[in-house]
Amino acid sequence: MTGGLVAVDLDAPMDGPTWRRDLDDGIAAVPVLACGVVFAPGMNQLVTLGRTSGERYWRADAGSHHRNDATAAALDDTIYVAGGSPAAVDINTGAVQWSGGSGETLALDDDGVYTTRSDSRTSGIFAYDLHGEERWHISSTNALGSASVFDGTVWVADSRGTVSAIDATTGERYWSRSLPGVGNGRSGLAVTGDEVFVPAGSGTTSVALDATTGEIRWTVDTGIVTGRPVVGDDWVAFGRTNEGVSVYDRSTGEERTTWSRAAYRLGTIDGLVPVEEGFVIYEGSSLGLSLLR
Repeated sequence: MTGGLVAVDLDAPMDGPTWRRDLDDGIAAVPVLACGVVFAPGMNQLVTLGRTSGERYWRADAGSHHRNDATAAALDDTIYVAGGSPAAVDINTGAVQWSGGSGETLALDDDGVYTTRSDSRTSGIFAYDLHGEERWHISSTNALGSASVFDGTVWVADSRGTVSAIDATTGERYWSRSLPGVGNGRSGLAVTGDEVFVPAGSGTTSVALDATTGEIRWTVDTGIVTGRPVVGDDWVAFGRTNEGVSVYDRSTGEERTTWSRAAYRLGTIDGLVPVEEGFVIYEGSSLGLSLLR
């Protein structure tokens, strides 16, 4: 596989790329910005590039096999990558500190690494300490999306629309709730201090839950949502795959505004990233990116 990475100035996007770098191993997941550099996960290698220049600094044997926004994350002087197995890589040198275990997607806090894997051999959610030692593992007969972790709790949704809250240290399950209208989704949930926002996945309904109890706060008919929601101070945005980008009131679920696909001539909405006064939208590998402001 071949592919590359392009940097664009959001203040002057029509000027074209500020730099472009071809990568032999391609790009298998969303890049990570940390410590002034770009970490680009390929299928078999992690490559580090200068943020402003695109200059390559090092590459490590730690790849990602899951095209997702939750396959790599940085903490202090280490970047963690999920592929067939999670790996920890020194940010400064590219030395692999440890590799092993199981996981296609990854969530990270200052105490552990939380991965999910869904295949015919090993399915479930796994917790490791920052040195790669397994703490706990919960098996699942259903495919799992990427986990989210906040303040000592891990949340995960399965392919049947059941969301669970789990103690990050012990693996104890606090609660589980089945959500009608929520289908299979691999992108994961968005979590704040007291709210969990669940995208519809392949279903029709996106949901806001109380993070502590799992009680439903509101629901909204979004249609399919394949990307992770984006949460602001008092709003939450869903990339409605076939409809556009919609922003809702965090407290009530009332729709505030929508950028429709038809009006803005967008492709399918596969993911979105917030920028000042708008969003960058990923429209799939054939159409690239759009900036909405």
